[in-house]
Amino acid sequence: MEPGSLRRMRPHPIVLLSLALGLSACVDPDLRRGRDALGQGRYALAVTHLERAQAKGLAPGHVAKDLASAHRAWALDLLAKGQCDDASPHLDVAAGLTAPLLGDAQGLFDCRARKPMSPKAEYADLKGLYALGDRRLPVLRRLFEVALLLEDHERALHHAPELESRFSFSLDDRRRILPLLLTRGDHADARRQLERIVTAAPGDPLEALKLAELRTATGDGAGARAIYERLILEHPNNPVLLMRYATFLQAAGEHEAARRAINQANTLRGIDLRDDRELRPLRKSKR
Repeated sequence: MEPGSLRRMRPHPIVLLSLALGLSACVDPDLRRGRDALGQGRYALAVTHLERAQAKGLAPGHVAKDLASAHRAWALDLLAKGQCDDASPHLDVAAGLTAPLLGDAQGLFDCRARKPMSPKAEYADLKGLYALGDRRLPVLRRLFEVALLLEDHERALHHAPELESRFSFSLDDRRRILPLLLTRGDHADARRQLERIVTAAPGDPLEALKLAELRTATGDGAGARAIYERLILEHPNNPVLLMRYATFLQAAGEHEAARRAINQANTLRGIDLRDDRELRPLRKSKR
């Protein structure tokens, strides 16, 4: 070996420091005791020793993982006992040391859901699950339900499309969001929902009339006319239908047809607006 070769092979000081820290972490008594306590299920003791090891700055990445594991294990033990509020801070610490886990949030929510929750608190927990990627049907369904319960209509409408596209809507769901869509002025989506309602349950003339209005509002005059004419055939003695049809005809410029519909409606209601009296000329005024 050439002279000076040993000097050239000497490791960099940073490498030596890293090795020293790694070796010291492996033999650090607090780290060892913390890991032993964690394995024995003595979570409070494990956290105490691991926090001491962390304060020494020895292999910080490894200590953080062990400490997060200790807090999560402690939290799971508390959740199993129904001590949800006591478990929550431990999960927060674990999330700060590593990263939030969906399983932690689900466990905490399931624990809290065993007792009555305020809608506001429940919605906040559900939003946390959703943010972590929980797209299960019970979560999406409950987000929608609780938003409606809180009368937060915009949030309910925000959750509705995903719930509908992934798991389908019931007729009751469609009927509940229909007035919200109408209030927002979303005639296209309101018509889409009402088309599904009328198709599935065609027996309600009021819903059919509303659909005729929405078809008119979205530029489908022929579709609206078809509904009015069908309803009049099915309910020939209903003057309300005739009056609504007359309004539609007036807007379409079909004034004579509108007049006939109005006269027919008045006949059904027993109203005679014709004036057949013989009118005499007025006397001339003395003035």
